[in-house]
Amino acid sequence: MSIFTFIAFLAAARGLSHYSLDPRSVAVFPHYQSPFTQGLFVLSSESPAGGKASVGRCLTGCLESLSGESLSRGKPRTSVCYVECLRSHSLCLYESVGGYGTSEFRVIRDFEEGVPESRLSFPSTVFGEGSDLVHSNETHHHFLMGTWRSKVIYLLSQSREGGPVSLERTIKMRQHRELWGVAADSLSQRVWITTGESEVYTYRAGDFLKDENPIPINVVTLRCDGQPIKRVNELDYDKSTGTLWANVWFSSLLYQFDPDSGKCLAKLDVEDSDPRIKKIAKANQSNINSVWNGIATLGDRWLIFTGKLFPYIFIARYTL
Repeated sequence: MSIFTFIAFLAAARGLSHYSLDPRSVAVFPHYQSPFTQGLFVLSSESPAGGKASVGRCLTGCLESLSGESLSRGKPRTSVCYVECLRSHSLCLYESVGGYGTSEFRVIRDFEEGVPESRLSFPSTVFGEGSDLVHSNETHHHFLMGTWRSKVIYLLSQSREGGPVSLERTIKMRQHRELWGVAADSLSQRVWITTGESEVYTYRAGDFLKDENPIPINVVTLRCDGQPIKRVNELDYDKSTGTLWANVWFSSLLYQFDPDSGKCLAKLDVEDSDPRIKKIAKANQSNINSVWNGIATLGDRWLIFTGKLFPYIFIARYTL
């Protein structure tokens, strides 16, 4: 029985799971220039797939070594131990940014300062959306980055040794009026795309490397308690559980679901889980566009998450 099959079995047996954040685990990093975040994902130098499980275990070790409630009082802050974990695993955060005239793709290695080491900008007619790693070979990583209403998705590339990201080619996506979230799994060679509705579209990853207009091989409706979830936005694939995580536009809820059926397995409200996070979020939501968006899984129940125009990127561990 696979890990995911076991999780699905437990979820069906006990119903929908409700996660919360461990308040001791919450820390923040600066979000450079508070961008219009559309997507987050991470890679480690340990493997093309990311090596995220060991990063999560390292962070859990940090949490277990903390004395008392050293992170749980007052405002969340950056943990030196967390930074060392991310550095020791050469973790790199990738971020796609939206907005007309502000869309770009960022590479971030310095979590303490948050300043991108490289940025790829797009024309002012482009509104960037979600992104993820789609393929790696011996020399390069290849990423996908969606666009909102241009009906195209970009194939980007970067040397495995690091350095700037370049635009490799533009892929037409005629069947969708809009593109929102993008997630991928290099092992099963699948790509998932959302369009702002309740549906999640599955594609073969290889089709984006050769075809002009990839065709979905599966479409599921994301449902929670039997009801469709509307405005599904950013996605991230959790390799440790075989599940997808999703942001929902204008909501602080994160959903974990089965990518093959669309069944919701669990949900997590990041604001209700920690009053400090809620206070920071509310202080930043005078702009109607400042909403939660951007999630990346790190393994062992660790998440990185943020919002559009938010001044911080959060890192925390969720529990039942």
